[in-house]
Amino acid sequence: MRNLSERLADLNDPHVDKANAQASEIAMHNAHMKQLFDTLKAEGIAENTLVVWISDNGPMYANLGL
Repeated sequence: MRNLSERLADLNDPHVDKANAQASEIAMHNAHMKQLFDTLKAEGIAENTLVVWISDNGPMYANLGL
């Protein structure tokens, strides 16, 4: 997987569709959450584990001209 700085660099690339870049980030996030839940299940601690997930809408890209 690419690191965060590599993925963020895509947002500055004029050849990258910003909407698709954001959708890719959401898909990657979903894959990470699945990996977390699969690990919890494999360790046998999923039933007694509370996962709290919070998010915001991120920076205001429109205001930054992105």
